[in-house]
Amino acid sequence: WPSTQTVSGVRGAVARQSIGTLEPMLEIPLSLMIYPRVCFECADLAPVYEASPAFFAADDDLVIALFLMFERLKGDESFYAPYLDMLPNPGGVGDWEPAEQLALQDRSLVGEARRRDPQMRRSYEQLSRLLQDHDPLAFPQELYSYDLFVWAWMTIQSRAFGRRLPWTALVPFADCLNHNNVPTKYDLFCNLSSPKSRSSIEHSKSPLPSAELVGEAAAQPEPPLASTVERFNTHIIAPERGSSDSEEDPETELEPAPLARDRTGQMFFRLFPSRDNSYNRGEEAFNSYGRRSNRFLLLEYGFCLPDNEWDTYDLCVQATKDIPNFTQVLQLLRLLSLGRFKIFKLNGRGLNHELLAYLRILYLPHDELEAVLAPHPLQPSPPTIQGHTAHAYTASLGAAASVDSPPVGATDAATESAATHADLEENDRLRNALEEASARREAVRRLSAAWRRPLSAKHERAALTHLLTLIDAEIAGQVTTLEDDQRLLSEAGLAPRMRAALLYRIGRKAILAKQVELIHRALDALSLTKQDDELHEA
Repeated sequence: WPSTQTVSGVRGAVARQSIGTLEPMLEIPLSLMIYPRVCFECADLAPVYEASPAFFAADDDLVIALFLMFERLKGDESFYAPYLDMLPNPGGVGDWEPAEQLALQDRSLVGEARRRDPQMRRSYEQLSRLLQDHDPLAFPQELYSYDLFVWAWMTIQSRAFGRRLPWTALVPFADCLNHNNVPTKYDLFCNLSSPKSRSSIEHSKSPLPSAELVGEAAAQPEPPLASTVERFNTHIIAPERGSSDSEEDPETELEPAPLARDRTGQMFFRLFPSRDNSYNRGEEAFNSYGRRSNRFLLLEYGFCLPDNEWDTYDLCVQATKDIPNFTQVLQLLRLLSLGRFKIFKLNGRGLNHELLAYLRILYLPHDELEAVLAPHPLQPSPPTIQGHTAHAYTASLGAAASVDSPPVGATDAATESAATHADLEENDRLRNALEEASARREAVRRLSAAWRRPLSAKHERAALTHLLTLIDAEIAGQVTTLEDDQRLLSEAGLAPRMRAALLYRIGRKAILAKQVELIHRALDALSLTKQDDELHEA
């Protein structure tokens, strides 16, 4: 690294030698990483963190953002200057020009991107007030600006690790690998054999701002820059191979083999290919940011992947008055706590079963709806719970009060007898109502399970036809066709953002095309049935 001999032609990392599955691609000493404890131990910033623990306890990102701003302003005097200087300017689609955003052909994506700026600005204003209240001379607002905060915040959002670590952390060099949908894992590792040292990496997050890290192995002095660079070269550029005497169990993924090089207690961040992933010499080595859609990748990083298997398309479905039995369907949707409007995510791998279940509800036959709604009205008139009735209702719920105890205000035996009789009658009525409601919920539960599979060929055909109509309308509303975008993508000299916009559009339209193909395939299968019998067994 850096190399342009990569899949996409952009700066990335290439394997200098073959890297096997679960063999560390790189090792980064903990002393090079930026994480909360490093921030808290900064003498200039510690008083700020200590003065506002509630603010910084809300998010590790706020802790690290202030530290990054401080280090960036130090320039070459910062220990992290070599790392900070090599970072590209972070940014997502929210930084694009309006014309570039328009090329995405997705108003919702652009709207979400534009809403992010006010959110970041609110966080900055809170931080800025804290700094000004603490020491306006040490933290002048013209230097600790909004633009600097955005740089720090977006750097964290686009580069930090954290899911498998006790805290959010920036890991120099490990964050330079490009993203791809490949299996990778990372961990924090100490080679000492003592149980205390080995278990220390599993230490959970500590309350801010004290944040004890990971035991004695982490409590080591920060190395001078020269020795750090030497160690960086030693442990990252050409790592020694790990080895394991265990044979891989096809049903269980092995943990990476410990490296036998370092005996000092130094802790390392390790990144390695997992499952069936490995790299030959000269191939680009990737990290995986997770199962991310192109929408997420554009928002967070400003790029997207061709043929992204985790790409999605949001489809809004609504119950309209032209569907059969609309009033009863609407009652049932309310009973199931489902709205008239619902958004479902489509992908290129198959039909959305939750979406199909929703459409099956919209086209339920009249007799099916009656079976749920008619015997048990959706909104029975609630009883007026007052006086003696309140006493009976409390008793029916198993409260401490008893139906045999005198109601409030009773003064003689006749009143007490009448009240007790009324209480018992009301108690029975409410108990019956509760039993009926329970029976209705059980009926709905059984039918809810049934709606996850076809009821009949006729019913399924109606649901699929409705879905096909919705998707055809989405396709017809596109500014350009899938074929148009594919042709534009093949043109030479495309600007990077235009290329990203085309990849995004192509991915979304390919999902719609795949959905149409799958629906027609399902309709063809239904046409083979000779009669509209129930399809439960099929």
